[in-house]
Amino acid sequence: MNTKKQNTPSGFVRNKMITLKETVAYIESFSVYKNSGTRKSIIMEKHEECFICKSHIGSGGLPVKSIKNKQVYLNRFLYEHLIGKIPLGMTVRQHCGNKTCLNPSHFTLIASGITTGQNGRKKEIKWIREGDCHICVSHTDKHHEYPRICVNGKPMNMSNYIYRLNKGKIPDGHIIRHTCDNPPCINPDHLISGTMKDNSMDMVKRGRSTKGTRLINGKRVKV
Repeated sequence: MNTKKQNTPSGFVRNKMITLKETVAYIESFSVYKNSGTRKSIIMEKHEECFICKSHIGSGGLPVKSIKNKQVYLNRFLYEHLIGKIPLGMTVRQHCGNKTCLNPSHFTLIASGITTGQNGRKKEIKWIREGDCHICVSHTDKHHEYPRICVNGKPMNMSNYIYRLNKGKIPDGHIIRHTCDNPPCINPDHLISGTMKDNSMDMVKRGRSTKGTRLINGKRVKV
């Protein structure tokens, strides 16, 4: 009788940092082959804090392997089994910048770039880490303080889009505020909803009601 396991194998704990050797063993524990003669073990090397995959690189440059006779991206596989479910519209990236790295502690979620403009082109959302902030660098707009995105031909603030992906519908009459007070930030943990009055109170508390910065001709300047 075959039963489908949902939990991780014995000895592995979700959200716990694991070593390179443990990562390899985890992947291989799921690898089942129709023909044992075609088995190809995964090879990884440690470079600084990265676990670099050397043996199973797909056409897009990402590690791919047959898991139970199905080709899967290993970054997604490890994320879902060791960290948690990947929300709809999100994809796994490595904050170290190396897409062949399979160190689970380097994985982060970003919007998957499913958005399109009126011309139908797709553009992946990219960001860089500044402290706890995720600064959007792919959708900047010199006319706006906030990154902008076009979803199915409809322009909106990137913060609104990221909030909806991660937390659901924005309540009626609410806007999206930044707890970090950093407009280019798209870290979902820094985004909260609130009324215009809440936003005005934020400005007073943070000293932005009469001073702060403004975006002028594409450059941020003190006022």
